[in-house]
Amino acid sequence: MVCAGFTRNLFTKSTRFANYLPCGVYQGEKLKELWENMISSPCFYKPGISTYVWNKLFRRNIVIGPQSRVDNRINIGEDAAVTYPALLSCERVAVIDNADYHYRQREDSMLKQSDDYAAEAQKLLYLYRYLDDWAGNTPAGFHIAEQVREYILSIAVIRSGGHLPHDDFSVFDRSYYGKKVVIYSAGTFGQQLVRRFRETKHCELVAWIDDDFWEYRRCCLDVDPVESVSDLNYDYILIATVDGALGEDIKKRLTGSGVDIDKILTVSITEEKEQLVERFLDIDKIMEERANRKKEVMTHA
Repeated sequence: MVCAGFTRNLFTKSTRFANYLPCGVYQGEKLKELWENMISSPCFYKPGISTYVWNKLFRRNIVIGPQSRVDNRINIGEDAAVTYPALLSCERVAVIDNADYHYRQREDSMLKQSDDYAAEAQKLLYLYRYLDDWAGNTPAGFHIAEQVREYILSIAVIRSGGHLPHDDFSVFDRSYYGKKVVIYSAGTFGQQLVRRFRETKHCELVAWIDDDFWEYRRCCLDVDPVESVSDLNYDYILIATVDGALGEDIKKRLTGSGVDIDKILTVSITEEKEQLVERFLDIDKIMEERANRKKEVMTHA
C-alpha cells in the first residue's frame, strides 16, 4: 500500500497535509511501528496514517476483503473501517509526502449540517462496535483496541461539541460555565460547539474566530478574524481541536499576541478513555436528555 498526503483547496486557498508518521518504507520489524501508531499516535488525538481511502494506493487483494465486510449502517468513519484493517494485512507500506491529490472543499461541505447528538451517537456506535470487534482479533502487542477507542473518542468529542449535558461533562475545564467565551475554530468541532452552546445556554458566546474567517463568512457563518480577539471582552477562549499539538501551537500564538494564558482552554482528556467512550455513546441517557430538553422548550413556548 502507498499512503500519500493531500492538498485541500478552499476557495482560493490551498493547504498541504501529510501523514504524521515519517515518510519511508515500512516492512518487516519496522511495520510494527506503523501498526502501533496508525490509528492513534501517542498524542491525543493525531492519527499516524490518515483515515482516507482516496489518497492511498491499494493492491486489490488487500482492500477487497475489508471493503466488502464494512457494516452498511456505518456512515461516520467508513473510510477508517477500510483503511486500518487493510493496513494491518500489508507486508509492505510506503508513506510518502506527495500531496498531488487535491481535495476541493465546497461551501456545502464546510457547513456541518448534522442531526442532534443523539442521532450522531447512534451512527458512531455502529462504527465503534465494528472496529472494536475487528480489534479483538488483532495481536495484543499493537494496541489496536486502545487506538480504536482514542479514534472513536475523538469523533465523539467533535460531534458532540465536547459537552455531555446528561452528565455535565466537558472536555474543557468547566470554569467557563456561565462565563463569556470565544470559540477558536470554525471547523466541524467549532460548529458543533457553537450549536451545543446555543442549545444548552450554559455560557455566553461572545465571538467565533478562525484564520479562514473569510471562507466561512462566504458560507454565511458569523466568524471573525483571529486578530479581532484583542478588541473583545471575554473570560475564556476555547480552542476547538482534538489535536493536542495543534492546540498548544494555537495557544502559543495567542499568548504571543498578548492573550492571558489563564484565559485559554484546550481539550483535556484525563479520565479513563474506555469509560469515557461509553459515556459519549450511552444512547439511552442521551435520548433521555434530548426528551427533557424538548419538554423544556414546549413548556416555555
